Amino acid sequence: GTASVILDAIGTTPSTNLQTPLQTGRTNVIAPSGEDGLEDPAAPLPLPLPPALPPVQYNNYGWGGTLAHRYLFGPSLEPIARYYRVSWVEANAAGNPTGAEKSFRAPLTWEWRRLRTDGTIKHEQVPIGPVAGTTDLYEIPYESLFNGSLLPGESGLWYFNQHHAHLDSTLCTEGRWLVTLELFDAAQNLIKPVAAPGGDPEIARPFTFQRWDPADDTQSIPVPFGALTHLLWWDNRVTTAKMHNLMVGVTPTNEECLFLSGPANTELRVNYTAMHPENRFLLRHWMTWTRGISGGSGTFVPQNGGNPSPGLSPPQTYGTLLGPEAKCAFSLNLHAQAKITNGFGNITAYNRSDAAAFALEVTL
Repeated sequence: GTASVILDAIGTTPSTNLQTPLQTGRTNVIAPSGEDGLEDPAAPLPLPLPPALPPVQYNNYGWGGTLAHRYLFGPSLEPIARYYRVSWVEANAAGNPTGAEKSFRAPLTWEWRRLRTDGTIKHEQVPIGPVAGTTDLYEIPYESLFNGSLLPGESGLWYFNQHHAHLDSTLCTEGRWLVTLELFDAAQNLIKPVAAPGGDPEIARPFTFQRWDPADDTQSIPVPFGALTHLLWWDNRVTTAKMHNLMVGVTPTNEECLFLSGPANTELRVNYTAMHPENRFLLRHWMTWTRGISGGSGTFVPQNGGNPSPGLSPPQTYGTLLGPEAKCAFSLNLHAQAKITNGFGNITAYNRSDAAAFALEVTL
C-alpha cells in the first residue's frame, strides 16, 4: 500500500537472489567485484578451479537470453506515477555507465480475467505500451487499466507472473550491465523521490524506490536517487565439449576409425576439452561409455564442476571396458552444461555435447 516500487523478479527468480551493489547515483553502483551481478551468489570460487570440487556448483549463475523483469508498484503510487521506462547500459569497472544506452521498446500487453455477473470468466488483453507519441514509455498496470471497461457488478483480476520489460541480452556484449527503472507522471514528466539529490533532473514527488538490503534480504531499504538501478552480469556464449583423441598408454591415436587391441591391463584415456569461455559459467561436465547395443556402460569422467581445457580423462583398462566380451564396439559421449539462466531456468541451448566410437579387442 505504500507509494514505492521494487524489483520483484527476473523471470520467476526472486530479486532477492540477485547480488547487486548499492547505488551511488541514478545509474551508478559501487565498483563491482567478485560475484556481483550473478544469480544466487555464494562464496567466490578460486580461479583456476581446483581439481577436487564438489560434483556441481549450484551457485553464482550468470544471466542470459531474454530477461523478463517484473516490478512491484505500490497502489499508492497511482496518483503520483503513471508511466515507466526500463533501460540498460554497460557498466565499467567503476560501476558507472559506459557506451550507448538501450531501452525496452517492444509492444507489450497484459492479460486479465473479467469476472462477469453471470458467473463466467472472459480472458482479455490490455495494451500497456509503448504509449502513443513515445518509443519506450509504458503505462503502469494498476487495476484502473481494466476497471474503466467493467460493467456494473463485474470485477477483474490480472493474471499472475506478468512482466514489465523483456531485455534481450543476446543483443549486448558479455559482461556486467546496469538495468534502470524510471518513473513518469501523467504528463510524462520524469519524476524522482523527494529524497533524491537536487542535481537530478526529475521533478520531486512523495514516493520511494526500494531495493533489498544487502545485509538482510528479508527487508528493503530506500534508494535515495532519481532512478532504480541494478547490476546484472550476463554471458550468452556456449560451452565447448570436444573429444580430440584416445590415449593408449602414453601414445595418442589420431585415426578416424579406431580398432584397438592389446592386453587386458592396457590403459585407455580420452583427451578432451570441456569448458566455458568464462570459467565460472561451466556448471558441470561428464563423459560416459557404452558397450555395443544395450551393453554395459560406465563413466570415463564423473560429473564434476571442474574446467579442464584441455584435459585427460582418468584411465580405463581394456579388460574393464570389455567385461565378459572378448571384443566389441564402444561409444563415448561427452557433455558440458553452462551455468546461465534467464530467470526461468538454466538455458539448455548453451550446453554442448560430443560423441565418438571405437572398437576394442583383448589379445594375449
